[in-house]
Amino acid sequence: PVTAVAAASAASPARPAAAPWRVGIQRLALEGGRVGWTDETLRPVARWRVDGLTLTGSGLNWPLVAKAAPVEIAATLGTEGEASPATVSGKGQVGAAGIALDWALKDLALDGLAPYLKAATPLSVRGRFGTQGTVRAGPNGEHLTLSLKALTLDGVALADGGKPVLALKQLSLDQAELALDDRRLSAGKLALVAPQAHLGRDKAGKWSWEAWRGASAPSSGAGAATASRRRVTEARGDRLTLEPPEAREVAAASTPAAPWTAQVAEITVEGGEATLLDLATHVLDDEPARPIGLQELALRLSGVEWDGRQLRKPLPVQLSATLRRPDATRRNLREVPKFRWDGQLALSPLKLSGKVSAEHLPLHWADPYLDPSIGIHLQRAEGSMRGAFELTETAKGPSVTAGGDVLIADLRLRQARLQEGRRRSAEELLSWQGLKLGGLRLALAPGGAPDLKIQQAVLDEFYARLIVNEQGRLNLRDLNQTEQGQAVAAVAGTAAASAPVATTVAQATSAPVPTPAAAAASSAAGQPPLRLSIAETRLNGGKVDFNDRFIKPNYSANLSELTGTLGAFSAGSAEMAPLQLKGKVEGTGLLDISGRLNPSGAPLALDITASATDIELAPLSPYAGKYAGYAIERGKLSTRVHYEIEPGGRLQADNKIVLNQLTFGDRIDSPTATKLPVKLAVALLKDRDGVIDVNLPVSGSLNDPEFSVGGLVVKLIVNLLTKALMSPFSLLSGGGGAEMSQLEFKPGTAALQPEAAKKLEPLNRVLADRPALQLSITGWVDPAAERRAAQAARLEEALLAERRRELRRAAVTQAAGPAAAASAAPDAPLVLDDAQRARLLKAVYDNAKLPGKPRNFIGLTKDIPAEQMRELLMDSYTVTDEQLRELALQRAVAVRDALIERGVSNARMFLASPKLHAKDDERGADKDKPWQPRVDLALSAQ
Repeated sequence: PVTAVAAASAASPARPAAAPWRVGIQRLALEGGRVGWTDETLRPVARWRVDGLTLTGSGLNWPLVAKAAPVEIAATLGTEGEASPATVSGKGQVGAAGIALDWALKDLALDGLAPYLKAATPLSVRGRFGTQGTVRAGPNGEHLTLSLKALTLDGVALADGGKPVLALKQLSLDQAELALDDRRLSAGKLALVAPQAHLGRDKAGKWSWEAWRGASAPSSGAGAATASRRRVTEARGDRLTLEPPEAREVAAASTPAAPWTAQVAEITVEGGEATLLDLATHVLDDEPARPIGLQELALRLSGVEWDGRQLRKPLPVQLSATLRRPDATRRNLREVPKFRWDGQLALSPLKLSGKVSAEHLPLHWADPYLDPSIGIHLQRAEGSMRGAFELTETAKGPSVTAGGDVLIADLRLRQARLQEGRRRSAEELLSWQGLKLGGLRLALAPGGAPDLKIQQAVLDEFYARLIVNEQGRLNLRDLNQTEQGQAVAAVAGTAAASAPVATTVAQATSAPVPTPAAAAASSAAGQPPLRLSIAETRLNGGKVDFNDRFIKPNYSANLSELTGTLGAFSAGSAEMAPLQLKGKVEGTGLLDISGRLNPSGAPLALDITASATDIELAPLSPYAGKYAGYAIERGKLSTRVHYEIEPGGRLQADNKIVLNQLTFGDRIDSPTATKLPVKLAVALLKDRDGVIDVNLPVSGSLNDPEFSVGGLVVKLIVNLLTKALMSPFSLLSGGGGAEMSQLEFKPGTAALQPEAAKKLEPLNRVLADRPALQLSITGWVDPAAERRAAQAARLEEALLAERRRELRRAAVTQAAGPAAAASAAPDAPLVLDDAQRARLLKAVYDNAKLPGKPRNFIGLTKDIPAEQMRELLMDSYTVTDEQLRELALQRAVAVRDALIERGVSNARMFLASPKLHAKDDERGADKDKPWQPRVDLALSAQ
């Protein structure tokens, strides 16, 4: 007999053990067996059937003997009424060494699992499952090992209300082994072929997978719970031992189970697809939301080793896919959006790294996710990249480094407006053919600002459009506004348009400009800082269109063929980057901008020179009629401006304006036109060739609350007209009247210095261009300060005269050639070196009849130091006030002669009486600045 003995029944009296039963079966055969399974605890009720059950065996013995007995089993398995049930087969051996059974399950329909899966998900399931392998165990069930030669799932599909949401063409697992005692799983290859996922989100923002979760499964009955707590601990001979549940719980508590380990040689995914239809996005112009798709998804993981807590080593990963809208036709294969990642994956801590490549990624798919208040519509953009990255999870957060080359191509950005809560497409705003970012390096550290470095940024064939609308508002100011803000701005713009220009100008000039510190603080509060540095930026083939719909008639202009470079700069650095930009204005005018600036604006600093030439004035006639009261018939404009802003906020600007053949037309009655006599001002500014050439310097501080760009523009215009009427000399001198009115000389001399001669060039141009002007020239001298300098000049003339005598004597005695004769010419300029100067000084000293000249004891001239000779000679020269007055006159003559050499008529120049400088002359000298010999220039009308 077989008895069951509880392990904890220590109180039962001991009795002699009976001899064990021995059972032997020569042949065992079971055919045509049937087993039915009905589970009415489920809804719907689960009904399974095992039919055609066949079991055969021979040489079976109990207790098990050394010689293994062969056994075979076969049957069909399926749900009740299923036409094509699965087949089950097994063949193996049973003996004292253990059990070994090869088995196979083919074509099991997954539909029958629906009652069991309903508690987990409401999705319906279909597909086929098959597997074959071997199970091995010891004679008492120990060392249970399950080996799988193959496991397959075919044609799996999960549907929601008949609509497929998840699908899998095939899943296969081969060479798998499950060791229960060792808690170890190993496999050769896990492959998924053509997995599919159809995801979505409704207008309320609920994702489709949220409805795929079912209710929790009901708990099992008490009897099942109790039975599950007992297990067989011994089955030997006639003894069957059940472990008490309490003992099992104590053992589990004292000896925690070892973690499962797993090894998979390779995991692959081929032909994967995923689609997403998001109805909760901000679509444009009431267009229906379009799905986006991921196709040709391929994944390969190699050498997966799991030690129960983490991966033993990083996994080599290969991931690639293409992107395509499911409702779109396939484009040229060379333009199919695709990406690829070849790298490594590690867990605990998470770490991703490797090489990444992406081509033609449709960045405009992100447009519906843009905040509507931004006011832009990303109509089209493609992104490509080749590079590498590394992401590491740390205790403080993720750390990322990435580098490579990035291309954003075929960008088309339009303005978008909110109307009744809906996005509406508006005018074109920005586009380009390509933005290339070469040598990009990005670093993100926990708690730190992003660090972005770019070796070269190249923008090709870009286009930008600026529009002033009917309310006088620039289109860029409508960006990043709510619908209410746009409406308020439109009303404010209409009111401003209907107000007099004086009021508008007053508002513009009184509006304070935020200081650089305040602007930087506001920017820092609104967005995270970015440490950006770019080594070089290039612009190729740009175009900017400007359209003013506020002015009547409307005005349009464009800048084209814009090319240029910007040098290296870094955000937050005070270093300025060199800038070069060239282009055309209205197809014919030339634009040239050069200089240096700090693109980061922290601190704001620049030193820029810009020029535009040959700009037609006729198209500007709408502005002339509105603000000057006259239409423009013809003319051309050329400008050259220089703006310098110091880091402290100080602005210094020069604005050179040249108007060529400006001709006004008929008078236009405009309430906003100036009351100044415009035509008279233009007549004063024009030269003999019909050209107006003026320079308006402007200076100020950006930190001044009263400073504004509008006030600066008004100041330029008013100064231009006012100076033309009230101060023509200052205006015509190009803003350098004070410098041009005085020419400095060296003390004691009347020779025009090179620095002073340079100042005559602009004056010469003014006199040549305006024949009605005449010039007064006044020489100055300071008797007290220049007398000694005049004596030094006399000595210098004596040295030069002595040198000329030497050259003449050498030419006569040596019969020198033409070169020597030329050098001996009286008027030839001479330059003395130190040796010559020392020799000539002694010669002049020896020839001079100086009273009190030092002599030796025999009466000959005594050799004395050069400095003493120099002092004695200078003391011998008498310089009277009249000679100094003549010096002042000679200075004026030198200036006059220099202007005559430059083509100025002598009849237009007048020498004034020389002036002697006293301690305080009548012009009010600067007492803190040493007085400098000079010539004063004054302009007057004929």
